[in-house]
Amino acid sequence: IVWQGLDLDWNEIAMHFLFTGILWASVAVAAPVVIHLLLRSKPRTISLPTLRFVLASHRAQHSKQRLRHLILLALRMILLLLLAGLIASPFLDASQEKTHRAGPAAVVVVVDNSASMGYRYQGRTLLQRGKQMAASIVESLPEGSRVAVITPRRRGPGGFVARRDQAGRDILDVTPGFGEATLPAAIRRAWLLLQDAKLARKEVLVVSDLTARSWDGLGPDFATKTDPPVTIVYPGSDEAINVALSNVTLSSRSVPLGGEIILEATIASESLGGDLPVRVRLDGKIVAEPVAAAAPGAAVQIRTTLHPQREGTLHGSLTVEASDGLAADNVRYFTIQVGPPMEVLLVAAPGDLGHVGFLMGSVIAPAGASGGVRRRVISPEALTAKALATPAAVVLTGGCSIGPAQWRLLDSYVRRGRGLWVVPGEGALPASYSEPDAQRILPAAVTRAETLPKQGLAWRTPEGNLANDPLLGPFADVANPPLRDVRCYRRLALGAAASDAAVRLTFSDGGPAILTRDSGAGRVAMWTFSPTATGSNLTAKAGQFLILADRTLGWLTQRELGARALGWGRLAEIPVPAAMGITAARLTLPNGAAGSLELNLPRGWLRAPGDVLGGHTITFRTQAGEVTRGFSVNVPMGESDLTRIDEDELGRAFVDGSWAKITAADQYAPLQEWQEESIPLAGIFLLAALAVLLAESLLANRFYRPVGNPDQASL
Repeated sequence: IVWQGLDLDWNEIAMHFLFTGILWASVAVAAPVVIHLLLRSKPRTISLPTLRFVLASHRAQHSKQRLRHLILLALRMILLLLLAGLIASPFLDASQEKTHRAGPAAVVVVVDNSASMGYRYQGRTLLQRGKQMAASIVESLPEGSRVAVITPRRRGPGGFVARRDQAGRDILDVTPGFGEATLPAAIRRAWLLLQDAKLARKEVLVVSDLTARSWDGLGPDFATKTDPPVTIVYPGSDEAINVALSNVTLSSRSVPLGGEIILEATIASESLGGDLPVRVRLDGKIVAEPVAAAAPGAAVQIRTTLHPQREGTLHGSLTVEASDGLAADNVRYFTIQVGPPMEVLLVAAPGDLGHVGFLMGSVIAPAGASGGVRRRVISPEALTAKALATPAAVVLTGGCSIGPAQWRLLDSYVRRGRGLWVVPGEGALPASYSEPDAQRILPAAVTRAETLPKQGLAWRTPEGNLANDPLLGPFADVANPPLRDVRCYRRLALGAAASDAAVRLTFSDGGPAILTRDSGAGRVAMWTFSPTATGSNLTAKAGQFLILADRTLGWLTQRELGARALGWGRLAEIPVPAAMGITAARLTLPNGAAGSLELNLPRGWLRAPGDVLGGHTITFRTQAGEVTRGFSVNVPMGESDLTRIDEDELGRAFVDGSWAKITAADQYAPLQEWQEESIPLAGIFLLAALAVLLAESLLANRFYRPVGNPDQASL
């Protein structure tokens, strides 16, 4: 009666109890054994020769009685166990196959539109083939079905639709994208959509080329039996013929007119070799045509020099002319800024020019470099309003001491949208940094110069998402040298920090190492350590020194020294210096159309979506005319990895029978769906207890019933 009509998966049945604590009562099963042992009689043995013939008969009878006692004891123990289990309310968790596999269905179609789906196979891209297969499957669904279409990055146009032809058009209208969103997250979104669907039959169709990258985050036991089944529509093949530009670097993204930029790139080849022609374009014109001799499965380096011919924002591209399956990763876009170099004012005491001042000047603008920065060095006495008229940032180095009037000048200078960078040295005077006028602008008061233990103190890597930090972001990349390698031997001990100051980096003992503060429209950065050999080993770790200096200067000047290159789908954030007097801005997309952007002048930044491949130009209208900036959007390099996921991994992620892979639309068949069933066992336990009790009573009466006349003695 209990299991009548149920189609159960007996391999997935497990018994549970509602009140597991009551099972402790089952220890009472030992009571009959204890009682038996305590009340067992111990007769005294007396040997009588006249009874030696009776002894053999007695032993045989005693063995039979012992067996009867053991049977009764076992029945009483089983009865106690059944009673304890009955009170604990036992039940079975089982799975039952649903039977609504042929009726109308609620279906969510997940279309992977990443770059790898642009692989061309048999004359069409995998995205085109997959969309056509999914549209045919939707057309074959029973009347009354509901269909929704989503992509890993976005929902579909309008949720579930009742018309199958409309759903088919929604599938065919999915456009190529280049985002890094993955399919497991999209499948979970599909399951959430299906929770509100009113139809009993629910399914998910996933159009995918099964690249391992697109299934990141899958993991074992991804699905349960309560989740709707998943059918993977696979439109591809196992071939992978591809050439990809895996890395493109520029010696600088900002250069004065007449300067040069060195472009380097890595070309990776898979199943394709030979001489590959490469074209470098700048401002739409071909400026270089190097040849890359590629070997299958290997990488080749190319290098060329660019000489920009005009000022302003210039967009360029590097293209590999190859007949491979995936064309999207054969081109990389870049943007450079050409114009007058940015001026940085270095304030250093005359005796310090061989120490901190020299080091900072060398890292900011190396001698003979043709980059976008020009440094000017002055003494503290020369720090006047006239000296502060043109530089984008001031670097206050070493032991130079300035007075209250100069601190007030710097305060006004920073509030107009400029940057101040404090880098101490051996002769740093704490009193100069602690004056009231200095505290109006500095992140914290300085109490004293402190000598650290002989072995020095290391830096502590900040917690959280390091990649989003404007100063330390590059250190999130494992290719860069780690911050923990730096040791500091001297530092400035700080007092109370300003309420609006931010500690960017700390020492291992928790003391601040790098602090920043926004002041009006400008910014202040403060190092509490010295880059000299006696203050730290930072200059010996050239990688950390160069990266920190470059990022700090870019943050202080509120503009990047080089235009950015983004992965598709990322948000471009362009710092806007308030000193430029900007009143409006417009964004021009690579195709010449106008783009949407968000301009926040009080906070000094501009944001624009990077969802179109190529070079983007931002035109600012200022009081003195128009100024341009720009950024480029590229296919994320991870999209070039065409390695297929192991289907055994899919098997471990989904429940048996709840997923399938098809390579043609006519292979589609509804998958079985399962629902959990809880089967109560209290009735079975009660019947078993009654049966054991009845058996115990019958056997007890039978075993102990007197034989013959109880008043008549017998031998």
